[in-house]
Amino acid sequence: PPRQSPTSSATRLYTVMEGDSLSGIAQRELGDLERWPEIYELSKDTAQPGGVRLSDPDQIDLGWTLTLPAVAEPRP
Repeated sequence: PPRQSPTSSATRLYTVMEGDSLSGIAQRELGDLERWPEIYELSKDTAQPGGVRLSDPDQIDLGWTLTLPAVAEPRP
């Protein structure tokens, strides 16, 4: 079977806007607010402005780049 990794081409980038939360982004972009942990896992190693990294899922800043799963289908 093909190997899959969280940084495969099955991802896309999202720029945090005012008022965003991981669950809100998951609801709007993936169709399921319960998928926010996927965004957290894909994004926590991404260097953000100032060299910080996502370490608290409740604290994202305006202009940060998050990695989202490309597909909007919920996992089985």
